[in-house]
Amino acid sequence: MVGYVLKKSLSVLAKKPVVLWGVSLLCAIISLLVATAGSAVPLIAIPIILTLSAGMSAVYLDGYNERTVSSKQLFKGFSKDCLLRVTGGMCWYYLWVLIWELVPVVGIIKAYSYRFTPYILITRPEVDATDALKISMMETKGYKLMMFLTDLLIVAAIIVAMIVLALLSAIPYVGILFAVITVLFAIALVLFLPIFYGLVGAAFYQETRNGTFTAASYKPASYNTNAHPTFVAPVKTAEDTAIQPKEGDWYCAECDTLNAAGTKYCRACGAKYVEKPVETEPEETVIEPEPVEVAVEESTVEE
Repeated sequence: MVGYVLKKSLSVLAKKPVVLWGVSLLCAIISLLVATAGSAVPLIAIPIILTLSAGMSAVYLDGYNERTVSSKQLFKGFSKDCLLRVTGGMCWYYLWVLIWELVPVVGIIKAYSYRFTPYILITRPEVDATDALKISMMETKGYKLMMFLTDLLIVAAIIVAMIVLALLSAIPYVGILFAVITVLFAIALVLFLPIFYGLVGAAFYQETRNGTFTAASYKPASYNTNAHPTFVAPVKTAEDTAIQPKEGDWYCAECDTLNAAGTKYCRACGAKYVEKPVETEPEETVIEPEPVEVAVEESTVEE
């Protein structure tokens, strides 16, 4: 699974290196200018920078899905329909990440639990700012370790490559060649590692939404990269089918999962509540027959 994500992310980066690097450079320049100009008023600068980072999530997601990438996506979070929701959600997201970072180990786990928040905010306008965090926790369940191992593998590969190049650079005569390669490799890391890391994050969000990491649906050879995010409904167990709906409970319109009364989002796929009444068996109506009056004619008997 990890190999599939890394391979596909690297393939996307190889196809669109210039446009992805250009948009990420634009984001970095604007963020730097905003941070410099708003250093006296960080309460204004920080939300703008965080909203730009949410726009970069949209860029990475469209790039991963092999859709057209442009600088317009960078400002997607600034549209009047979603500005307050995206900006508030991103501030709420980083606030909780900073709070949990004060707790060793737990902070790392929480950071991976909240990782899908920017993608949820930028692609699902029906989700509230604070609810995006809860949905991210639901959707990353079972994938946090996989994401951590992927990040660890990337760091380990870079360290090993740098050590090997440093050893080869020490070889007499040909060492100068490997020294040049080392410098070029370091430059490539600075330019493209953040983009590759962003594509990997988008890959996990997209593939979990597509159900690619489930045993039944993991088919990378036939996967349609142009498809929009879809949800693969989980297989219902005997325990799920044994649950009887209560008054106020509702079935998800996306995956048909039964949810408790009062909840706003599906516990399985995170879809927002849409009124879909629970179907119950109609009560049998017993129709009692009305009494039938029989008219009896009196006959006159002549004697």
